[in-house]
Amino acid sequence: MDISQMNNIYEELKALQEEFKCCICNKRCQDPVRVKVCGHYFCHQCLYLKKGLYSCPECNMYYEDRDTETNNIVRTTHNILADLEVCLKNIIDNNHSRSHFTIIDIENHSDGETRVVDKINIPEYNIDTPEGDILAHNNKKYKIIFIEGLEKVNAKGETPLHIACKKKKQKNREFIELLEKGVDINAQDFAGWTPLVNDFYCLYYIVRLIPRIIYDYTYIPYISNWVWMHEAVESGNMENIEYLLNHGALINTPGEDYTTPLHKAAVSQNIDIIKLLLEHGADQELIDLHGKKPVECTMDEDIQKIFINPPSCLERVEHLFCNKKIVPFCYYIENEYENKLKQLNIKIQNTYDKKVTHFILRRTHKLSLKILIALLDGCTIVPQEWIDQFLKNDHFIPIPHYSIIFNKKLNEGIQKALIFKLLKLPKLFDQLNFYIYGHKSVILLYNVKFNKDSLGNLIKSGGGKLLHRAPTPGTCDSVVKYPFHARNTTASKCCNYIIFDENSPPELRYQMPEIKHRSSKWLVNCIISYTLLDSPNVV
Repeated sequence: MDISQMNNIYEELKALQEEFKCCICNKRCQDPVRVKVCGHYFCHQCLYLKKGLYSCPECNMYYEDRDTETNNIVRTTHNILADLEVCLKNIIDNNHSRSHFTIIDIENHSDGETRVVDKINIPEYNIDTPEGDILAHNNKKYKIIFIEGLEKVNAKGETPLHIACKKKKQKNREFIELLEKGVDINAQDFAGWTPLVNDFYCLYYIVRLIPRIIYDYTYIPYISNWVWMHEAVESGNMENIEYLLNHGALINTPGEDYTTPLHKAAVSQNIDIIKLLLEHGADQELIDLHGKKPVECTMDEDIQKIFINPPSCLERVEHLFCNKKIVPFCYYIENEYENKLKQLNIKIQNTYDKKVTHFILRRTHKLSLKILIALLDGCTIVPQEWIDQFLKNDHFIPIPHYSIIFNKKLNEGIQKALIFKLLKLPKLFDQLNFYIYGHKSVILLYNVKFNKDSLGNLIKSGGGKLLHRAPTPGTCDSVVKYPFHARNTTASKCCNYIIFDENSPPELRYQMPEIKHRSSKWLVNCIISYTLLDSPNVV
């Protein structure tokens, strides 16, 4: 894409933003409201001042309060388009439009010449890890690597390795030094991106679709997956990517909107990276939040042929990184074990909060609200006997074969939650909305007391969103989404649940694709098994 094309797109983007201005004050909409009957946009305050007229201030078409919507395309795209405008302007101003790259080094010689040398030598990843620390899950093996403490992150949750991977400059020594040091190469930022995914950023796709947005704003939710407007414009670095893959980086980790590295490579139409990912075992059947497979993210016939006839897959063992440092919460364990931790000057948390890394309990402990919250938080739940292993410097937990608690179903749920946390997968209730109906009094489930507040805390710990009003077919999002943990269920497209008390069920109960009624017992059963259960009656 040359600079003239970018200029054209920049002008179209500005024209699009003109269309989105408030029809009253003629400025960018503040708290935008859309009149559905005619499609005009207004600032909320501007329209409020005209409210008594009951007609659109722009075209005089009659409307009622129910004909306005605040969840509209202008609100959704406000920050995205503003960032994109700034980025495009910077590109045009700098006349910077490189289409491909390699890692390069610049050497200054005594003769005064400066020579560019392709590629750099990347050191071997050397962490002393016992060969026996292997975790088996779903016919795959993962090597567990223990690291000393977690890296500091910035306001976006990015580690130094994230930032280093985004700097596509000559001889990225920061990247090399971090790898020599030994860091978690699968660390996620607040958007869910790993350093591997950072190396696939490609502005070309966003820019190429701007003209389409003007005519079809339904593209916006999908495009927003790729907006990394404050990163370098240059795209994927093959040397970094290949290095990370060869040293165990998770290849199918879903990022924001469940996009995988293979999705991003397909979107950027980088054939070399697509082949590299497929060779290293990238799963081309995984869908993103909107149900798209990687092959559906490109119209290029040559790329589609690669997906139809993929290259042979290499054997590789992915690495999972665990922190040696523990911040324990002791849940009614015996004094003997608690004293062992204190003798090592390990600070024990008096209350359970987000700082806790290890939730220590007795294997005989019964189900409780705290255990369920720790399970949903992805906290490492271990029995008190594990402390003896820890004192011997043996941190490894063979999760699939490990007895954490004697309650079989709960034990399996904890095992599943621990593995999903290690694999950097979304939380159980991610992308799900819940409305708690009724529950005016305490209910008893499995000898545990639950009320409306405690159910709400469970939902939020599981990554779900609490609604203040009950969803209806008319208020549900029209964009079809596929929540991660519902993909293989009959509720694969359902993002809205109304949770009722089984003792006081409502007369009207939705069982629609986009909205369903479920009991609070179903909710607790889902948490215990760490699965979105198909049937409302499964125990």
